Amino acid sequence: KIPRFDISKRKSLIGLIIILVIFSVHASQEVFEKDHHEDFVQIQKRLQQWPPDHVSFEPHVKYILLETSMLIFGNYRIIPTIASALLLVIVYMFTNKITNNKIGGLVSSGIILQSDIFLSYSTTPTYTIFWSLFYLSSVYIILHKTWILSPALFVMSLLSKPVTVAFLPMSIFFILNTNISRRRKIILLSITAIMIFAGAAFISEGQIKSSFWMEGFVKGFTAF
Repeated sequence: KIPRFDISKRKSLIGLIIILVIFSVHASQEVFEKDHHEDFVQIQKRLQQWPPDHVSFEPHVKYILLETSMLIFGNYRIIPTIASALLLVIVYMFTNKITNNKIGGLVSSGIILQSDIFLSYSTTPTYTIFWSLFYLSSVYIILHKTWILSPALFVMSLLSKPVTVAFLPMSIFFILNTNISRRRKIILLSITAIMIFAGAAFISEGQIKSSFWMEGFVKGFTAF
């Protein structure tokens, strides 16, 4: 009976609000404090030099959101904190979607909320949660009418933290095994393939001179 047990949409919404309130209480204790991570000094220096004179492979989305946070709120921590709250929501929505069980969604969000790793980095501008939010959103949106935006969200995650590329096989596996039309699968996988080759070509760009250099492309593909 446990897998079939569920609650109403109203009760699940109340449960999600309670989770967000608990997170807000925790975040309110840190959001106005100075970030003491050693790497934050390097982040500040990079933001002072951003946007760069020439385009390079960097976490530009992360920089944009941090600059926006400072510009609007005068605090680098505000938008990272909002992103962490949104991650709790998207975890609930994603789990509810693939299991068709609202209890499962609440349990998933609760597991994230009690994680020491999540709580430790949920408000810091040094090690932001942006990449997790965009990646999970890119997978979740595959199941919706706006599925065509999934690759764009994946790229935003990649440009928030390059480690996202390690989750690409998981995205491909999800696309192949989810219950969507074959046409949608082909389009998504084609866009994914284009992204892989475009990223590899971009990284190897510095080694490509007047003609295409296969060795440089292969090195770029491996690095990507």
